[in-house]
Amino acid sequence: MADVLTGKGYAITTSDAAGLTAGGSEIITVIGLSVANIHASAGSWVTVNVVRSGGVDSELAHQVEIPVNDALDILNGGKLILNLSVANIHASAGSWVTVNVVRSGGVDSELAHQVEIPVNDALDILNGGKLILNNSDAIWFDAEANSHLEASISYLVQT
Repeated sequence: MADVLTGKGYAITTSDAAGLTAGGSEIITVIGLSVANIHASAGSWVTVNVVRSGGVDSELAHQVEIPVNDALDILNGGKLILNLSVANIHASAGSWVTVNVVRSGGVDSELAHQVEIPVNDALDILNGGKLILNNSDAIWFDAEANSHLEASISYLVQT
């Protein structure tokens, strides 16, 4: 697998359209994502979603207002989460999990909401994708019952 560092500009419109899509055999690690309001004469809001093929979608920003001549750094550098899975290995019945990214000074996002995990099964929250946590950001978990689920997190700390 070859690693290629690249960048892309995208003009955001009022249509809900993909700004970046991974090809069928690609895994893309997004290391920077900012939205600037440099062409408007008034503030404007933006919504940023991650739409996963066959997985759990997530909203990185929801109608966040960006003033004129300002920018919003969606990712803001930090820890790169490579794997995030939750397994139901202790329960005798299915159990659900909710996973949230709590952003320090930013917009929180819910990666999974009460997703049912059958007995002896696991849920790959990122579905092969990656997630960046900024300084003081956190991943929060909420389960249907105590001691039924275990989370596994693989990450790289960038200093």
